[in-house]
Amino acid sequence: MAIELNIKGKQVTGKFNFGAFYKANKLLSTEQDGVSNGDGAVNLFYGIVTEDVMMLPSAIAVLTPTKLTDEQLSDSVDAMVAAHDGDIDAVFDEVKGELQDSGFSQRRSRIKSNQWTWFGTR
Repeated sequence: MAIELNIKGKQVTGKFNFGAFYKANKLLSTEQDGVSNGDGAVNLFYGIVTEDVMMLPSAIAVLTPTKLTDEQLSDSVDAMVAAHDGDIDAVFDEVKGELQDSGFSQRRSRIKSNQWTWFGTR
């Protein structure tokens, strides 16, 4: 399964594969004392599962091979919503389905388990 995106007027296919997982950690991770927590993929997953509308542009940024402006990200979200006849719930269902089918969620679970183990040993 893949997500079809309209980026700069062109159709782009996005998948939550290892490259997206890596990019999510690079772009969306929080920092503590200037050090990345490596939790960007977890943050993306949580934002999509809880249907945080502001996480949709981040999901698109992770799925696309090129850097996009804020306007291009917003336009892409608008195009996704329009493609689903204005139904934002359908957009989230599509993105959640792709996350689940891709194994991205299994990676997230392993990360979360490792974080809990790491925090527990401190």
